[in-house]
Amino acid sequence: MNKYPPLVYAAGTRADVFRDETRDLKQSNVAAMPYRYEVSPGYFEAADTSLPAERSFTWHDDKSAPPVAIVNRDFAVKMFGSVTGAVGRFYRLQDGTSFEVAGVVEDEKYMSLTEDQQPAMFLPALREPTNSADVVVRASCDPQQLAAAKGNKLRELDAGRPVNI
Repeated sequence: MNKYPPLVYAAGTRADVFRDETRDLKQSNVAAMPYRYEVSPGYFEAADTSLPAERSFTWHDDKSAPPVAIVNRDFAVKMFGSVTGAVGRFYRLQDGTSFEVAGVVEDEKYMSLTEDQQPAMFLPALREPTNSADVVVRASCDPQQLAAAKGNKLRELDAGRPVNI
């Protein structure tokens, strides 16, 4: 079981999460403060993170689709009482957007190998395009060769973007 991603991220951001029935989205009504990550389809497979309940993201999970999220087991239990009870349920973010839990992933380490278990939510990256991204690749070849190939491919896709491998 791989426990490294998303430790590769520079920093995890926290998000205020409210129960779906909460209408007064003030700090005192926050139900959880999970780490928040935006990931693309294939991320969980590349990071070797199992998806024990329901589904992963698809290329259709964009701004035109209903908002969905994948949460970790800790988030599911804290917000909904169980992993199986989380799928199909809703929660809100500070901006009022209501997300349906489409799947639950295993718990990981998010910021350090010694941290206590933390709740985390993963949102589709296609909902909020950004000008920077981390790329997670699973491969069985030499890491030096992979780094060179990855850098070449990224520069081929957009020569104007800086690439750090």
